[in-house]
This record gives sequence, structure tokens and C-alpha cells, in this order.
Amino acid sequence: MINKSYLKKLLKKYLNGDITDEEQGFLMEYYDLFDDKEISELLSDEERERVKHKMNKAIWEKISTVEKGKTLAKRRWSLKIAAAVIVLMIGSSLTLYFFMDLPGQKEIFASEQRLVALPDGSSVLLSAGSEIDYGSFEDSDKREVYLNGEAFFKVERNPQKPFIVHTGKIKTTVLGTSFRIKAWPLEKDISVDVSTGLVDVSDQERSFGVLKRNEGLVYDKNSGEVEIKGHTDEFDKSWQTQDLFLDNITMKEAASLIENRFHVKIEFKDEELLTKRFSTTFLKGESMDELLKILCHFNEAEFHFDEEGNTVIISKL
Repeated sequence: MINKSYLKKLLKKYLNGDITDEEQGFLMEYYDLFDDKEISELLSDEERERVKHKMNKAIWEKISTVEKGKTLAKRRWSLKIAAAVIVLMIGSSLTLYFFMDLPGQKEIFASEQRLVALPDGSSVLLSAGSEIDYGSFEDSDKREVYLNGEAFFKVERNPQKPFIVHTGKIKTTVLGTSFRIKAWPLEKDISVDVSTGLVDVSDQERSFGVLKRNEGLVYDKNSGEVEIKGHTDEFDKSWQTQDLFLDNITMKEAASLIENRFHVKIEFKDEELLTKRFSTTFLKGESMDELLKILCHFNEAEFHFDEEGNTVIISKL
């Protein structure tokens, strides 16, 4: 009979993405060797959370590839195995609602610094090596994102749909603001720093309070202790010294980056340009003129400076 230490090793390999097909099949075949409580104790809360969302994506892809010619019984068996694996990985607390919510999920891994546009108009600046997981936000009363790594969020205000970032045990809730979260799996602390607006930070048992502009929080994952502190804008400006991949962002979002970097005002003569989307890379060391040319090139636009030379005017060609 398989022992717990080997099962834990396989779970760790699954988390790291280096598990073989045979080993993954092994997990499915022997899921019933231990009861749910024993399985759940093999991983930390943060690891269980990561497994849940990796399995979420993988299982849906597996189910969606079931051949149309298969019998109903075979399809039901595929679903049964999938459900069993979910229970194996994260315990019986998972609900059917979560399983049915799979199609809208999107997982993004940043191999380099990357700016990502979310479905609600919010944006996320991911540090290299970071990963986010989120749904469409449409069929829910909240906007939930799962972060593994480090990211700076600019959240579109929507009082009817709070924006929630999950990082292991920590939950960060906002309505509309900008803030940074640093939550690397191998580091002992999770930190939250607020640039604008108000942010509520909590764990599964209590709220740590509401942070306002220029306040930060450090949470010790081992002891559960919390420290409130001030923060610097080091992360906010880190993109200026690195290449930055822009992933399906709007001209408005790209212009905001240029404004912050070069301390210049950018105005759009044609409002329809504000929502045009594109993808490109801003290279470190590029001048403002070079970035503006890239911005306009991809969106059939042109730019010029006003008479004082302090404001950039962008208009359609």
C-alpha cells in the first residue's frame, strides 16, 4: 500500500508542474487510500489553495476533450474520476458550485513582467514568475482573483461587486483602488501596500483592519502575527527599469503608464481610442517618444505636443 510520504511527494510535484502522466494517473487510481482529513493535512492551506485552482483548470480541459462518440456511462465515469481527484486534492469542503464554475476560469503565468487587463476593466502588473487565476466576474456578486507571487492592482470601482484577492489564508477586499500584494510561496510573509483608496485585509478568522493610502501590512504565515507599516513606491515604479509585456490592455491604461514614468499629461482627442486594446512590449530604456510611437502604431493614431510642450495630444489618423 502506498504511504503518505510518497503521496505528499506526488502532490508537491503536481504543484511544481513536473509530475508525469503516469504519476498523475497514479493519484487518480489510489485516491481512496486515505480519508479526506488525512489527505488535507498533507498540504498547507496555501498549497491546498494552489492545488484547487490548478486542478480546476486541468480537470475542465480534460472533460472538454471527451470524444463525442463516448457513451453516456463513460462520460459519467470521467466526471466521477474528476470529482474524486478534486476531493483527493482539497478535501470534501469543495462544493458543486465550484465544479460548475470551471469554464470561465483563466490562468495567467508571467514569465516576464506583464501588465494584464481583467474583464471588469481593472489591470494587474505581474512580477516575473507570478501567476493569477480568475473568472469572468459576470455571474457573481464579487470579483475574485487568486494570486501566487507579486502584483500591483488597479481596480475599477464597483460598489455592487467587491474585488477580492486571495493569497493563501489572506483575503484582500476593495471596491476600487490601487495596491500591491507580495505573496511568494517560499517566503514566510505576505505583504499588502496601498497606493490609493481603502483596502480591507483579513484571514479566515478575523479582519486585520482597513488600510488607507501609504499604509501597508505584513502577515507572518507561520505565527499569524500582523504588522501595520508605511510603504514605499518602489514596486509601483519597478516597471521603469525592466521590460514590460502589455497583454491586451487599453490605450488609456498604456497612456497612464507613460504619464507616471515621464510625468507628462496625455489627452485623447477621440474618446473611442481610450478603449482600443492591443498587446506589445515596452522595453526598458525606451524614450517617451519611442513609447508613444509604439502606442499609436498599434492603434492607428498619431500624437503631438501642445504649445507649452507639457501635454501630449493623441488623435485618430
